[in-house]
Amino acid sequence: EIFAWHVQDYKQRIVKDGLDKYIGTEINGTEVTMDGLVAVAHLGGYPGMINFLRMQGKGKADRSDENGTKMSKYLKQFKNT
Repeated sequence: EIFAWHVQDYKQRIVKDGLDKYIGTEINGTEVTMDGLVAVAHLGGYPGMINFLRMQGKGKADRSDENGTKMSKYLKQFKNT
């Protein structure tokens, strides 16, 4: 229940902040979807997701978690969940 709320909160923030304009574009050959954005925000935090979008997943904007999983991998892996 908490995770469902968390996902819905991210989705509402993405739309409210106009970041849904990135949906349908590509970053590093991967289509940006709402589910992909939520996954990126989950991994890198909401501000990290914004930076990832603005920098198009380049350089330090493509942060990774403690396991070395990059935000770009989450974008691709969770684009259609």
